[in-house]
Amino acid sequence: MTEDNNINDKVQEMAAFAADMAKEAANIATEMSKEPTPNESTIKIKAVSERQELAAATARTTADRKANAADASAAAQKAAEKKTAAESKAAAEKKTVSDRRTSSVPAASQSGDIGKDQERIRQVKLENAKSKARTKHGRRKRAGVGIISSLLFIVAVLCAVYGVFVVLIIGKGHWFNFVWLIGAGILLIFSFLISNHSRLPKFLKAMLFLALLAVAANFGVFLYRDISFAAAGPGPQTKWVIILGAKVEGNAPSVEFQARIEKAAEYVRSADFERNDPKKENVPPLITFVTTGAQGTDETAAEGDVAARILRSMGFDESRILTETRSTTTQENLQYARELIAANGGTVYDDIVIVTSAFHLYRAVRIAHDVGFVNISGLGSRGLAILLPHYYFREYAAIMKEVYNTRFAK
Repeated sequence: MTEDNNINDKVQEMAAFAADMAKEAANIATEMSKEPTPNESTIKIKAVSERQELAAATARTTADRKANAADASAAAQKAAEKKTAAESKAAAEKKTVSDRRTSSVPAASQSGDIGKDQERIRQVKLENAKSKARTKHGRRKRAGVGIISSLLFIVAVLCAVYGVFVVLIIGKGHWFNFVWLIGAGILLIFSFLISNHSRLPKFLKAMLFLALLAVAANFGVFLYRDISFAAAGPGPQTKWVIILGAKVEGNAPSVEFQARIEKAAEYVRSADFERNDPKKENVPPLITFVTTGAQGTDETAAEGDVAARILRSMGFDESRILTETRSTTTQENLQYARELIAANGGTVYDDIVIVTSAFHLYRAVRIAHDVGFVNISGLGSRGLAILLPHYYFREYAAIMKEVYNTRFAK
């Protein structure tokens, strides 16, 4: 490139020189037109001719140099192309040699690389499978937690509604009448804690769930025993029928208490009928009633007196009715009834039937054994169906309290 630039500069100089010579020739021609002398004209013409020849020779030299420069540039370009081709050929030969070397690697090495690749692929597939399994497990777990939380919420709402009915029917006389409303609040809290994953550790949620499950299972066992015991019925050779007291409204028994009195009267009438049957071989003994219960703070008469009065109105002789009016609990009912029976010639080994509400029968017989009675059976009366869940749960809570007091509170 530098040589080409120098040639161009020289060509430009020669062109400028030729232009100057042409200009000089023009000036000479102008001077000749002014009638020069023959010698001067000849001399000037000759000088112009020489200058023209010199300019032409210079122009030819410049053209030759330019042509030579172009030829040199073409030769250099061809040389560069040959060099590039040689380098490409060398690179191709080098690659061929490298490929031949690679192809000459032992088969064991190649199989090892293939094995590593397959192992990596297997690990990736395994990780993807584990990730999908974790995602699926998480979805199932969230669904299970949601179901449990929803069930607890539904049960809480049902408990709240039922609690309102219990308070409206029974009243506010005892704190246990509000147990369903309290339970509804607790279940709502459990539902919130179980559904809120970020609040409680897993083990605490599991403990809460297991505690609810244990209480439900325990209550189920109690319910089965209570219902089964009530269905068994009384013994055949009864001498004493103890009627446990219940609420009195004014001078009349409550619905629950009236059902107990009527159930006892029905049983005694049936026994009397069998006793008067001349074909009966094993004549049952004459049954005596024992009515129990003191006067409550919101009552106008003692429960034992009200029951005795109802029995007399049903036609039973007063000599067959014993009454105690001091007891305020089931245990006192049976304790004082035992004393009254003993005072009238009876013993704890006599056959005795306890008449109470069906839901209360299982616990009442347990208490009767605790106070000393030996041959005890029960007869359950029906109450309001809508209140049975409340009464059964109340009995369950009372039994749990008795178990705690017996085993732990010593």
